[in-house]
Amino acid sequence: MIKAYVGRADARMELWAFGRGLVDLITLRRLDPVSFSLSNFRKYISWKRRGIWIWGGFLLILFLRTIFGKYGWYRSKGHAKIGIANSEAKKGDKTKAKMIYQESISDFTEGITLKPKVAGTYNSRGWTKYLLGKFETEHGNQVEAQKLYQETISDAESALELVTKDSKSKAAYYHTRGAAKAGLGDHDGAIADFSECIRLSSKKALYYHDRGLSKQALGQQEAAEADFAKAKEIDPKFENKSTNE
Repeated sequence: MIKAYVGRADARMELWAFGRGLVDLITLRRLDPVSFSLSNFRKYISWKRRGIWIWGGFLLILFLRTIFGKYGWYRSKGHAKIGIANSEAKKGDKTKAKMIYQESISDFTEGITLKPKVAGTYNSRGWTKYLLGKFETEHGNQVEAQKLYQETISDAESALELVTKDSKSKAAYYHTRGAAKAGLGDHDGAIADFSECIRLSSKKALYYHDRGLSKQALGQQEAAEADFAKAKEIDPKFENKSTNE
């Protein structure tokens, strides 16, 4: 039981859930009180370090929430968790990656509840759903993936309804919707969205690349190669993920 609490406390710290980690720490101290002695010196120091880390993180969160407010805090947490989930997915920890993607989505949902007229928060939630959809696709969960792609489209459309003049933001929202359409196999729809991305923001390699992937999926190889070449021209370091490689 003690090891389980230790593991959960450490996991909660990794996800910035220091308040819940603090609860685990207090429970651990009650279950396994550690006092200083030479025989258990290493364990005592380990407890001290964990306590300082959790308390420090808890106080830092209070400070940041005071500065940025609850809305800013939820958005910051949501974006941080995307990176953590991507990392866990690459390491092959499927259960943990899925859990963190879902927590990120929940954070953005909290942000939307607090400020329902901010386009970027809808897009961030939609993009996280898209990433989770890709994750589910890679692990054979097609039904769940299709549902997430549909939800991504809905969030991207909510973002597009809220933004009017910011071309770079609109391009990003069209890209989110286009990526989800591609995930659903609607490559004609995806190409239309990626083309709109390019019209609004023509210097982003990703938009040409992803349009090329959808053209390739439709058998339009020559047009796809032209898009891949344009992506490389804009950013020579851009990684081509065409299905021919």
